[in-house]
Amino acid sequence: MSWGVISVGLFASKRATTTAYTITDTNPGYGGFFGDDGIQLGIQVLGVVLITLWTCGMSAIMFMILKVTGMFRVSEEEEDMGLDESHHGGSAYDYGATGKVTA
Repeated sequence: MSWGVISVGLFASKRATTTAYTITDTNPGYGGFFGDDGIQLGIQVLGVVLITLWTCGMSAIMFMILKVTGMFRVSEEEEDMGLDESHHGGSAYDYGATGKVTA
């Protein structure tokens, strides 16, 4: 995801930017390879940083809620039994008499 956002700050051409945003300014934020002074690249990097902070913050809130409500982890009994058996009612692997997985 980051590369897609940052690459706009490098590869945005004057024609594409003008067509997309109908900007008549002399330098509305082209890519670094097309004569921009780095402003557009800086904006794109800032966007990646803000998206990362937002995602981490929202994830932290969600995980805290799950932890407080007791939904973040399974009990030790379920862990010892194995989640395949405790949640799905059977083993995911058939070891058979040989102790090896059979197809």
